[in-house]
Amino acid sequence: MKTQRYARKAFFVDAIQVTEENMEEIAAWCQGDVRVVEIATPDAELGEKYVHVRVHRPMSEKQTMAFVGDWVLYAGTGYKVYTPRAFENSFESSSNQLADGSVAMGDEVMTQDQVSKKLSRVGNVRSGAEMKTSKKSDSKKSQKKSASKEEPAEPSEESNAS
Repeated sequence: MKTQRYARKAFFVDAIQVTEENMEEIAAWCQGDVRVVEIATPDAELGEKYVHVRVHRPMSEKQTMAFVGDWVLYAGTGYKVYTPRAFENSFESSSNQLADGSVAMGDEVMTQDQVSKKLSRVGNVRSGAEMKTSKKSDSKKSQKKSASKEEPAEPSEESNAS
């Protein structure tokens, strides 16, 4: 049996963190409205303001409630609400994405499809843990082959900067 390694396709979202100052604007953006908690729960205090977000098929009412600090995302299929912790664990800034949806990577500009293909190729490269395991098993072989050879050290980034 032979397995292949795959990388999950990259996808981009438009996101904004809710603050007291931007609640009305976010509500308009996501076709929601600003509401006030009428019944206290463990997640929300009585009288606390939140943005009610029109989420497609929410699993619970909480998934439609964006409080100060939460993130509201739009990902093509609709709006979602993320807590700060869930957002930080799932997303990183994509400041290199251009207005037309293409992505700048160094001097190269690629479409999202091209980025996904490139990421899937990168996913086929061994992970660091696999490389360490491989190095241990190959160390005796390489010691025999390179006993008389010594590789020149690569220049450091500092020496390249000057």
